[in-house]
Amino acid sequence: MKELPDLEVVRIAAGDYVVGPAPDDRDWPDEVEFVGTICGDLEVMIYPVTQRLWRSVMGQDPFELWFPEAGDRHPVEGINWFEALAFANALSRTQGVPDEGLAYALGSEFDSPGGPLEYFCTPSRRSGGSGWRLPTEFEWEVACRAGTRSPWFWGSDESDARNSCWFDGNSERRTHEVGQKRPNPWGLYDMAGLVWEWCEDNYVVPICETAPQRIGGFGQKIVRGGSFMHEASMLRSSCRGAATAGRRNPFLGFRLVRTVSRGS
Repeated sequence: MKELPDLEVVRIAAGDYVVGPAPDDRDWPDEVEFVGTICGDLEVMIYPVTQRLWRSVMGQDPFELWFPEAGDRHPVEGINWFEALAFANALSRTQGVPDEGLAYALGSEFDSPGGPLEYFCTPSRRSGGSGWRLPTEFEWEVACRAGTRSPWFWGSDESDARNSCWFDGNSERRTHEVGQKRPNPWGLYDMAGLVWEWCEDNYVVPICETAPQRIGGFGQKIVRGGSFMHEASMLRSSCRGAATAGRRNPFLGFRLVRTVSRGS
């Protein structure tokens, strides 16, 4: 199996978790508190996908580089939602997952990211697929909160953002290397700030626990976490964002998850 850089994971146990704004949070109308279930243990990448992990898997730079001077350990950015799905399948293949175990059925017309045919692709999630995939919005927030019920994973003090994330108050409006700020209580880095992270779901109101049947191919997709260009209030654990599936911009990245069986 090919050794890959910057690919470390944290395992989240199956179980019930609370997401949504806490009582002292400045919630927006589309933020709702509820209890949901993660049905199988979940492995979550410790870092957003980096430039060198992307190149190691895809054999090339991203289709569009907004920060050509970015180093190997900077997050990959300018990636649209379709390209994130293609990367998930490619990473799974690199690790020996057979085609029938891939998370996504993308269609034979989607041969590589960056091509015009991606916009005619109608992906679907394979039932029981064991490969890497984007997290659902619910899974993403569970991972970000890491058991906390405060507005941010570090607590309720907005001024502590400087120690915990890259945002408009310290980033100089550019990306930085992953893993340079304080991790959340479960050891995940850059869940707040640095780059928005694609989720699998379509944007719906309110947040939904699971949505594999709703991933579709077009429309608004969920993004989470805020970015280096946003104020700290946009980095709250319950804050929701959306972007068109084909959109690329300098503050859009992603990280992946996979469902694993206990004992593996």
